[in-house]
Amino acid sequence: MNPMFIQSIEIVWGKGFLAESKICQEVATRTEVAQQQQRSCGELQELKAQNDCLHEGDERLKTRILKLEKKLDRRICGNIEEVRAPWSVSIMQQLAMVEASL
Repeated sequence: MNPMFIQSIEIVWGKGFLAESKICQEVATRTEVAQQQQRSCGELQELKAQNDCLHEGDERLKTRILKLEKKLDRRICGNIEEVRAPWSVSIMQQLAMVEASL
């Protein structure tokens, strides 16, 4: 065999091996990046879920506060009406007596 031919085969084989090595390295890098992105995506989804849970908790808390405020308003207003009712009835009775005496 021709020594130049053998040398050219070795050069081509060496270049092929080097190219294959670079391809493998690129695939490994891209795989690592993809895995890192997947982990980041998972972490992001987890943070979104936690945020949604906190938001839902905030909404439940707001709803609960509103309900308590309404109950408190009803109790206070109810008490005012109960206190006011006898007083207004007594005034109405006094007015009726005054009208009757006229």
